[in-house]
Amino acid sequence: MATNFAIAIKNLSFSYDGRTVLEDVNLTIASGEFATVVGPNGGGKTTLIKLILGLFKPRSGQVQVFGKLPEAVRHRIGYLPQHLQLDPSFPVTVRDVVLMGRLGNKRSLGQEQHSDKRIAQMALQDVGLEGLDDHPFSSLSGGQLRRVLIARALCCEPDLLILDEPTVNLDPRAEKELYDTLGLLNERLTIVLVSHDLAYVTKFASQVVCVKGTVNVHPTSEVDSEVMSEIYGAEMRLVRHDRYRDNGEKM
Repeated sequence: MATNFAIAIKNLSFSYDGRTVLEDVNLTIASGEFATVVGPNGGGKTTLIKLILGLFKPRSGQVQVFGKLPEAVRHRIGYLPQHLQLDPSFPVTVRDVVLMGRLGNKRSLGQEQHSDKRIAQMALQDVGLEGLDDHPFSSLSGGQLRRVLIARALCCEPDLLILDEPTVNLDPRAEKELYDTLGLLNERLTIVLVSHDLAYVTKFASQVVCVKGTVNVHPTSEVDSEVMSEIYGAEMRLVRHDRYRDNGEKM
């Protein structure tokens, strides 16, 4: 397959416990693109992400990330899973959490540890949380907590950032701030975002990857209520991002 794509999937099928979850998937995402993954619950969105990460192996077909098998380029992928694997009340600082993103990098005492701290500070700047290094992680708001976890994913200095439902349970203001942050990050990173909410994403995303047992790709401009109804099996109404004030409240 061509190597000028961040992600290239060809003729992929995947089964779990004898049940086919994804069938005949073909997908390419160019480097520098912002792709949004949508679909009904159980349609295979998270499975697709885990195949891209190399956590699952396809029954047939092929997955390549930057022209190689996913496990060979995991150091180039930052990942924010759907479910938090860290107790928010655990007594750690914001810096401690962000530095967890460096654990996969080989390092020794001295200069490399100093470098890790510098990279963590830069990651916090990228998500608009500079100056909060020493704050308790448990003191953060929901939106700040989610952006710290994005900073943790950025701390491995990735070329591809994958986020699985990062805006769940966020209020409109925090949701808008997070999407604005992702829009800025997309200036240098390829972004793949799993989401149910196209209210803000359509402002940034160049393509929508619809997952429902297989994959269909649409340019963002083609996604309308008819397409969404086909995906979710019910009448859907798209909420346009320009129906929100700058402060994230509905008009």
